Formats: sequence, C-alpha cells, structure tokens
Amino acid sequence: MPDSQTSAAGGDRAGGQTASWFFENARDLFGVVSPLGVFLEVNPAWTATTGWAAEELLGRNLLEFLHEDSRDPVIEMGRSVARDGDVPSRMQLRCKDGRWIWLEGYVRRGPHGEMMGVQRDVTEEYRRAEALKQGGRVQALLSETAGVGLWRFDPRTERLIWSQEWARLLADAGIAMSTPAEFAKACHPDDLAMVNARMEAAIQRGEAAAFDYRIRAGDGRWLSLRVHLHGEPIAEGLHVVHGISQDITEIAHARGELEAHNKRLGIALAAARGAVVEVDYERRTVWNSPEFVATVGYALEYRQAIKAVWPFVVEADVPAVEVAVAAWRTKASAAPLEVRVHTVGGERWVRVFNEIQRDARGRIRRTISLMIDIDDQKRQELALVAAEQTAQAATEAKSQFLANMSHELRTPMNGVLGVLHLLEREALPSSAASLVKEALSCGGMLQALLDDIVDFSRIEAGRLELAPEAVDPQAVLESVGAMVRRLADEKGLAFALELAPLPAWIEADPLRLRQCLFNLIGNAIKFTAAGRVTVRAACDPGGRRLRFEVEDTGIGIPLDVQPMLFERFRQADASTTRRFGGSGLGLAITRRLAQMMGGDVGCISAPGQGSTFWLELPVRELAAPAQEAAADLPALDGLRVLVVEDNATNRMIARKMMEGLGAVVSTAEDGEEGAAAALASPFDLVLMDIQMPRLDGVEATRRIRASGGAAATVPIIGLTANVLSHQRDDYLAAGMDGVVGKPVSPAVLLREIMRLAEASPETADEARRVEA
Repeated sequence: MPDSQTSAAGGDRAGGQTASWFFENARDLFGVVSPLGVFLEVNPAWTATTGWAAEELLGRNLLEFLHEDSRDPVIEMGRSVARDGDVPSRMQLRCKDGRWIWLEGYVRRGPHGEMMGVQRDVTEEYRRAEALKQGGRVQALLSETAGVGLWRFDPRTERLIWSQEWARLLADAGIAMSTPAEFAKACHPDDLAMVNARMEAAIQRGEAAAFDYRIRAGDGRWLSLRVHLHGEPIAEGLHVVHGISQDITEIAHARGELEAHNKRLGIALAAARGAVVEVDYERRTVWNSPEFVATVGYALEYRQAIKAVWPFVVEADVPAVEVAVAAWRTKASAAPLEVRVHTVGGERWVRVFNEIQRDARGRIRRTISLMIDIDDQKRQELALVAAEQTAQAATEAKSQFLANMSHELRTPMNGVLGVLHLLEREALPSSAASLVKEALSCGGMLQALLDDIVDFSRIEAGRLELAPEAVDPQAVLESVGAMVRRLADEKGLAFALELAPLPAWIEADPLRLRQCLFNLIGNAIKFTAAGRVTVRAACDPGGRRLRFEVEDTGIGIPLDVQPMLFERFRQADASTTRRFGGSGLGLAITRRLAQMMGGDVGCISAPGQGSTFWLELPVRELAAPAQEAAADLPALDGLRVLVVEDNATNRMIARKMMEGLGAVVSTAEDGEEGAAAALASPFDLVLMDIQMPRLDGVEATRRIRASGGAAATVPIIGLTANVLSHQRDDYLAAGMDGVVGKPVSPAVLLREIMRLAEASPETADEARRVEA
C-alpha cells in the first residue's frame, strides 16, 4: 500500500485536475480579479457568453465592461468581500457585440486578497420579470385613464377573479361579482340571458366575443360595461374564460342624453379603446399593443418611435406636438395632448397620455404612451362651437333689428309726444287738458316698453356696461319712492318706506339701481288692487350684503309659476298682459342687472297672500364724494339755436319748444343745409338729427368741426332714435357734445342744454317749471 504522503500528494493532484476540468468546461463564468478589479484569470465560458477573448479581458479592469448603473454597486460589493469574505453579486455587463447582459452569482475573497467569482447569465429571467412589471404598469394606466380591467373565470371553481385595480373599483362601487350567483344578481335582467349565452359559448367552445351589458352599483345606479372575452382550453370541451372589461357608463349616459334631445349634437362618445406604445431607450426596443396596430394599420419601429412626432400625426397638428414633446422631455409626467391622426378608418381625433421613466441621472429610460379615440367627442365640441357662433350671429342680428325697429318707432313717436308736450303748455279747456295728460301717460308707457326691449337687447349682446360710482342707497330709495308714491295714491294704496340704518355711500351704478327698484316697486303697485305696498332695506349682520324687499297685498303668485317670472317675455299668465300691460321684460332685466352688479333677485309669494320681491347686492362702502359747488342755472333768452331735422313735424316741434323757452331758432332740412347754415352764421347751439338724406348728422358734425372757424366749437346735441350705447359713443366720437334720445322729453333736452350752453340765470326758473 502506498504511504500516506504519497496518497495525499496524489489526492491533491487529482483534486487539482478535477478543479481545472470544471474551470475549463463549466457553463458558468469563473474568474479571478485583483483587489483593484483587474482580471487575473477567466474560464472559456466568459468568451462563449460575452464574446470577449481571454487575452482581451486579462489585465483590464472589470469596471470598463460594466454598465454605469452597475459600477457603484460592484465597487461596494468589493468592499463587502474584503470585509465579509463571501457575498452575492449582480451586475450588467457589455458584450463584445454591444449587447448588455445581466450576471448574477457569488464572490469570495482569496488567500491573497484577490476576488474569486462565479457568475451566471440571467438576462432572459430578468427580461421576463421586466415584462411582468410592464404588464402591470400598462394595466394600471389603462385602468386609470380608460377604465379597463382584466378578469378570469374558471368553470371548475366557478370563481370570477378581477385584476387588482378593478377589484378595488368594484368594491368601492358596492358590486359583488365573484360567483355566477352574484353576477346574476348584479346584472341587468334584460342583459343576463345574452351574457350567459356568450359565457357558455366561451366555456364550452372557446368562442371569443365582444358585447356591452349593465350592472347595478350598491347605490342603485346602473353602470355600463364593454367586454371582450375568449376561452383558453383546459380540458376537452372546457375552457377558462379570460376577459377585458371597460367602464363606459359616462359614454352610454351621454349617448342616451343626446338621443333624448333628438340627436341634436350627434352620437355620444363611443367606448374608448386603449392603444399603447412602449419605448425602451436602453434596449432600443418598442412594443406596440394589438389595438395600436389595428388602429394605425402598422407597428412603429424603434427609429420611428423615438422621433418627436410620430409619422401618422396629421401635418397641421405637428407644431403643437413638437411643443408638447419638448415640454415632456423635461418632466416625469405629461399633460394629455389632443391631436388628429391618420388611422385605417380615416383621420380621427385622439387623446394621448404619456408616462416617462428616467434613470438616476434624469435620462429617459422608457416611455409609455396611451392613445384614446375621442373623435366623436371632439366633433361634438366643434359642432357646439359652430352652434354658439350661429347663436351669437342671431343675437347680433336681433339686436340690429331691435335698434332699427326702435328707430322707426321713435321717430313718429317723437312727433306725437312733441305735439302733446306743446299742447300741454297751451291754455286748454280742462276736458282737453285731461285728454292731453292721458295721451302723454300712454305715450310714456309706450316709451317704457321700447326702453325695456332695447335694454334687454343690449344686455344679451353684452353691450350694456355699468357705470359704478359712490351712491347713497337711502337717497336712491327715497327718490324712487317719491316717484312711485303718486301711482300708489292714484290707486288708493298705502305706501311706506321702512329703512334700517344703511351705509352712507356704496359703490353702484345709480341709474341701474334706480331702474331695478323702480321695476320691483312699480310692479307691486301695478298688481295690487287694494291694501298696501311696503319697501324695506337693511344690511346683513356682517354688513356684506344689502337687501331690498318690496312687500304687497296683491293677488299673489303660485309656486310653480314663480320660476318663470324672471324669464324674458313671461308673466304669471296670459291675462296679465291684457289686464295690466307690459312687455314681460321688466323682471328679466332686473335679474340680469342685479347679476351684473354681483347680486340677485327673487320672490316669496302664495296665491291670495301677496308677494315679497327682494333684491340683494354686495356692499362695498366708499368715502363720500367731493361736493361740487352749485352753479347758476342758465336761461335761454336770446340763445341762437339751429335745428337740423329732415322730418317736418319733428322740426316744427323742436322749433316751437326752443322758441317757447326764449331761444331764437333757425332750421335746416338735412345735414347738407345744416352744415352750410352753421358755417354761414354764428349759433350758440345746434340740435342735429342723426339720420337724414343727402348728408347725415354724423357727417354734418364732422364737416362743422373740421371747418376751423368759430363754428368748429359750437355745442352740438344729437337728436336720435338710435339708442344703443355703442351708437351714442360713435356720435360723441364724431364731435357731438351730447346725445338725447327720441322721443325727446322737453325736460331731458333742457337739462342737456343747461349742461352745455352758457345762458342767463333768468331761464333757470323756466327750466325748473318745464322739468316739473
């Protein structure tokens, strides 16, 4: 027998030969590196796996071949080996052909400080794990943005299993659908037979199907789902059913609403199908979902997918996409983008959602893009825009029509009321004077109706602008009360103002505030046959809102009628117009004015119990305005006035009105004569009609102003039946100093003259008499 030393030596040689054989023939990567990471020895598996020959590795540092994300972990691993002696390893290494592979294994410290390691290529396992993560991310994105959920039904266990996101959504909605019995309870009775038939076909024959059905939520609502399913065989005549469900409740509801309105806005948005594209910048790969390929007609290649603009984007939308992509590249996530794309079905609108993943240095590693079809919705939006433009055009046309109608009515009305005003100043028998007074009252009512129509037209056209200033609310209310008290007295009604302490000065438009109060109080008096009308005003405890209330003992208003009171051209019933008159616009105008001032109006009433109408406005207190020194009122004696008017009746009325106040009056029949007269003789004032033949009042005014002589500075007041604010602005811009609307009230005209003309104090008494 050999001695023990010989046996030990032989064993060492045999062990060394065995180790050498494993080193040379192993499929795993064996290697030795120095404490600084320099390759000292590698087995042939390194060349077979990485393509690098042994002589290309030996003497070079391992870090040269590692992905930058793996370098720091490997350096730390080296420190752990020096400290602990035996640690697991994981690294990403570059092959000779440029590929990146993942290696996992163990590293042990050698007797001289070297590191000995064995590694295995786990690239495929890593990719499979990443694919699972990718599927989870895509599913989460689909669930969040498109309402898509996955499910599986196994007929052997009769269990319905939902994806995590949808299981949570169903639970939140109070829906239990884990068994056939639970599903049958939740499914709409009209849909159950169809769903069961499709499921049986999939279970028995593996048939694919797509359909919509409804389920009841815990709160009783019906939800609409769209389903795509197919069977996967597990035994002869038996299949597991896999499906995708999408919540299309909102889409289905919108579709029903549009059909209920005679499909005026088209078909509602159909169920969205998610088309997904994922780009991996590290591996230079791109994944196209089947839905994406079906929509566009082809799969994107990597070189196409990394471009700022994908090739199927409609050319007109390319600039918007370029701007959006430039912003996306600096953010972790991006706002959705709506663009048009070329699809197999033609050009369609889509909404694109993007998720961007970055590495530790902020560089883009991966992008996931989800494309949802919104073509029907977008076309509806465009149709609504067109409809809005059409409605706006109709409003403009209506406003122009009302302006023209107002002009045509006001011109003869000016003659009628002007003659009546002249007759009122004559010494008439009492019976004739009474008739003149009644005619003037009726004319005033007609003018009020016209003013209501024009005001509402200006509001609808957006041309009514407020002129806020410092206003004493108590003074406004008392002045309105003084005006309407006569109306109450004529009907034998008690009228009272009950005012709590009010702010001294607030910011408001005094004209429109007075108009609102006059409408509410005037209505109360009009519709109250007997009893009283009481007006109250007070601020809320915080002093932020000012509330006016008008209480009457009138006929009262049914509850179901009250909402329509503030609609245009509406009154409580048809007999109201016949009995009391009016345009049906007063309360509509009051509400719109109140809302423009930041407030609102309302009504509290019951039949036979009277009514209380209220107006609330926000309070912004102001300091008292500076008081202007009172000026002497001018007189018109000897005032040289030129009346330019093509209508003979109106020309006569204006001449007599001015002569009755002591003015010396000359007349002209059109703008051509008027401009010539103003340039030929000195005048203190020109009353200029607007619409006249040959030369209208605007052009005549411009000609006078451009003359450069003394006439260039003569005050000119326009007399017009065009009463819209922008028309008045045009006349003032042409050089007129003031504008008075037709029919011309002597008091209003006199106030405008007094504002512009210099005259003697004696006429002040005459002015006060005419205004009274």
